[in-house]
Amino acid sequence: MKNRERLPHVFAGISLAVFIVLGLASASPPTAANPLQPSIMFPDAIVLGTVDAIFESNLDSALAANIDRLNQIAISTLREAARREHGDLVEVTEITWSRFGLAGGRHQYSASGTVVALPGFRFPGLEGALGRTVEDLARYFPAGSRIAIAHIVAADRGYADLIDGRLEHLFRIRGFNVFDRSQLDIVRAEQQLGLDFVIDERTAVSIGRLTGVSVIITSRVVVAGNLRELQIRAVDTTTARLIGTALEQF
Repeated sequence: MKNRERLPHVFAGISLAVFIVLGLASASPPTAANPLQPSIMFPDAIVLGTVDAIFESNLDSALAANIDRLNQIAISTLREAARREHGDLVEVTEITWSRFGLAGGRHQYSASGTVVALPGFRFPGLEGALGRTVEDLARYFPAGSRIAIAHIVAADRGYADLIDGRLEHLFRIRGFNVFDRSQLDIVRAEQQLGLDFVIDERTAVSIGRLTGVSVIITSRVVVAGNLRELQIRAVDTTTARLIGTALEQF
């Protein structure tokens, strides 16, 4: 009787052992089809963009013993590329890498990651460019005008985050009444109004009628190699006419 009572426990133990063995057997080291994806977390960090790099090593990612070392090489390679582009106060997260070839006895790997700004990071030249463009545009419409900062386009999200807040501040200190951005987004969603750097007549007039703003500001950062240019447009919501534009390289 006691032996019969033991049988379910024996079978349960055997099943658990088989499950563990199969689980371990299915775990495979990173390969070209299964890249390692280490994640370094930076809550609320400003994202500056992405970075890609290629590196070589005599280590083969098919061997699990090499993974930690290859991971370090991938991170180091991407950090170096990111800091050449953005300066020292950056880090790389959301890293992925994979093997793609073999040449001269060395394994070739591609890697990519997201570049984030560390505390103390500054956007060289952008602050000055923003100040000059606002000063230039402010000549085209009366002080006290009610304006909306409606659309910001930038390949690097960090630029968009900074431009959004700085533009509002710079227009406010020059005496302009800036419409609340969150309320503008609600109006856009309710009315299904799409916004781009160039605003169509229907959108401009509708926003003016629904919010009471007289001027809509749109902006974008254009990046071409090492050249970065800030472009800002101001549109009259009554006539949908382009009031003025400002361009600054930084």
